[in-house]
Amino acid sequence: MAITIHTAYTAPVNASTNNNNPSSTPSSNGTPMSSSPPSPSFPRLSHAHLWAGLQRKVRRAQDFVPAIVACEVEREEQGGRVVERWVRFKEGREVRERCVAVGGWKVDFQQPDGSTITNLISTGAGGQDDLYLTYIFEWRHPELSADASDEIAKLQAKHDAMAKMAVEKSIESIRKMVAEGVIQEKEGEGWRDIVS
Repeated sequence: MAITIHTAYTAPVNASTNNNNPSSTPSSNGTPMSSSPPSPSFPRLSHAHLWAGLQRKVRRAQDFVPAIVACEVEREEQGGRVVERWVRFKEGREVRERCVAVGGWKVDFQQPDGSTITNLISTGAGGQDDLYLTYIFEWRHPELSADASDEIAKLQAKHDAMAKMAVEKSIESIRKMVAEGVIQEKEGEGWRDIVS
């Protein structure tokens, strides 16, 4: 029986960088992921920004995931809510994915082996600006059996680290694209109108 490794990581999108604030979170390169108050070079992100960023990530994965070097969209269906694509990784591996946008809150990336990655936008108790980005991974490993506990532990640690990096790099990339005008808030404004 194949082994499935599960992991998830959540990061605040607009956390304070106040040194007294334990919720301040550095990005993968050690700089703060967000700023309070926002500035033109470090803007506060809205749900619409995040949604536009996730839609861009579906079509240009290489702009968000350092391990991906190319992304080719093969087909779009249902007004762009379903995208079939190929991604190529640095080591040369290619993976086909079916990307399904659901309700303006999440995108599911489904792979042929049954592995699924979910990118989810959520809000906290602080209201609409208290945004979080969560990536949930369900990795299928048909090459492993339950008695391969050392290998499973190594893969779990690898997937946990990768999940953290993926979320933080995505927030960092979206923020940079917003600051540079590549992503406009109006691109994601229709997220509330999406019916799944």
